[in-house]
Amino acid sequence: MRKEDVKSILLIFFILLLISAISILGINVYLNVINKSQSDAPLYEGNIVTTPDKNNTNTNNTNNTIVVEHSDDILNQVTSAGQNTQTANSNTYADQQNGYYYNQLNDYSKIIYDALKNNKENLKTGTYKLEFNNVFDKLLSTEGGTELLQSYYQSAMETYLYDNPDIFYLDPNKMYINIRTIKKIFSTTYEVFIDCGNNSNYFTKDYTSKQQIVEYENQINKEVQKILSLANGKSDYQKIQIVHDYLIDSITYESSISKPNIYNIYGALVNKESVCEGYAKAFKHLMNNLNIECIIVTGNAIDSKGESQSHAWNYIKLNNEWYAVDVTWDDPIIIGGGTASDKHKYKYFLKGKNTMDADHIVSFTFVDNGKQYTHPNLNERDYV
Repeated sequence: MRKEDVKSILLIFFILLLISAISILGINVYLNVINKSQSDAPLYEGNIVTTPDKNNTNTNNTNNTIVVEHSDDILNQVTSAGQNTQTANSNTYADQQNGYYYNQLNDYSKIIYDALKNNKENLKTGTYKLEFNNVFDKLLSTEGGTELLQSYYQSAMETYLYDNPDIFYLDPNKMYINIRTIKKIFSTTYEVFIDCGNNSNYFTKDYTSKQQIVEYENQINKEVQKILSLANGKSDYQKIQIVHDYLIDSITYESSISKPNIYNIYGALVNKESVCEGYAKAFKHLMNNLNIECIIVTGNAIDSKGESQSHAWNYIKLNNEWYAVDVTWDDPIIIGGGTASDKHKYKYFLKGKNTMDADHIVSFTFVDNGKQYTHPNLNERDYV
């Protein structure tokens, strides 16, 4: 064998050895998946941030088109998504099972929803980093995977907030899902996490600390227990009526749209001032605590002047049938003061499809370009 051949063989062997060493050491290259500014993200639009690599100019990362399969066992992976170890002592309907809209999510959205739910206490810090590790590798390795994750994140977030009105302090506009792409010689993985981006926290403007949130929760719970005591030992119909009447008698509609907490249960139950969203969320929160199935519905309603306005109300299940309850419109503003008659007070109490369709138009999304949801079919007739 010639000397030159020996050198060539040794050189090839050395190169193969070097490649193997590099792959074992796992030299990571961070690639930009998308270039999306945090400040461009609109309401609930699945804010996504990616980790840039200032030293890497190779952004031609090609992906094969693969059909994304939503396997049932992928939900088991959520164990690695930062579940906290707190134990729950509550026996409310909301804590015993997931919400009505949750069951309409795909498996990837459920992973995000479950992580939010399991880290409820951690999220009260306003800065907790919710990590998913490599749970979304399969999705993100497909063509368009980043956009799909953005959509699934948006669906999970809006569903979580509408299924759980007791989460009154989180601002989805300040929550960002981050994708960190780690490219090795023979593999690519993705680290995904949710944080507050460049914001100081992901609270709404009315909240600044966990201590404040816990204090407000205690005030809400005190009010809830007072209402529940009124319904103790009553039938489901009587419980629904008691809550309906209590909210009407205690809440004042906040028409200036300028005060804090008017869109949440704190405004409705503690401050006693809210808009329709606050009424609907308070009603659902109380139904959750009474173990009566209830959902929030949004859309448009035609008022007495014939004008259409954005609105929120509830659907509730009674005796295995679904009916509508609009607490806000059963609490009309009486010109000159006074209280509404029973005719007005129960105009939208446990009503069926025929009554509600006359002036309530249901939207199948909570936000523009959001997930399309299905709603229960209302009984044709009013509850008698």
